[in-house]
Amino acid sequence: MPEMDGIEAVKLIRSEPSDYARNVPVIALTANAIIGNEKMFLENGFQDYLSKPIDTAKLDVILNKWVRNLEKENSSEWKAEIERLQNPPPDSA
Repeated sequence: MPEMDGIEAVKLIRSEPSDYARNVPVIALTANAIIGNEKMFLENGFQDYLSKPIDTAKLDVILNKWVRNLEKENSSEWKAEIERLQNPPPDSA
């Protein structure tokens, strides 16, 4: 990303004052496959990590894991937050 890297983006997302932003799954997808980088991404707010080249079987496992977790936790609060983000209030300016 030209203006910020993934870690900065996740920190910005996690700084939002909503449970949705603090808990939305973010998966690191990177060409940076150096040993220890997975730990770095997880310590910086990512829920999972996958390095390139993409192994579609691993990607499928990761996506299914997080979709199932979201379905279990999909409370009315999450639904309300998703609705709020999809339908922002009109600009008062």
